[in-house]
Amino acid sequence: MTTLRVDPEAISALGRDLRVLAGVLAGLEALDGGEVVDLGHRSVAGALDELLGNWSLVRRQLAQSLDDLGAVAGQAGAAYLEVEGGIVESLGCRPVVCPGAGRPR
Repeated sequence: MTTLRVDPEAISALGRDLRVLAGVLAGLEALDGGEVVDLGHRSVAGALDELLGNWSLVRRQLAQSLDDLGAVAGQAGAAYLEVEGGIVESLGCRPVVCPGAGRPR
């Protein structure tokens, strides 16, 4: 039989970390500047502008996705704690000993 252990605190911490990372990516927007750089030949400047524009778009999308994932992970961590608490209560467990198991929780 397979045993799956879930650490709700770790999932919540992952959610917080993902949201911090999303903030860092979103904060890079200040570096974009939005200015077209004249760099050599017009086609080179155009290609660079397209590259930076695509990077900016993809970076914003990634930041939003990471923020969404972080929020969901935070909710999942809280949900695991809630379910675990309900299971413990349904078994008649106290903070120290579960009567059915005869051993400390």
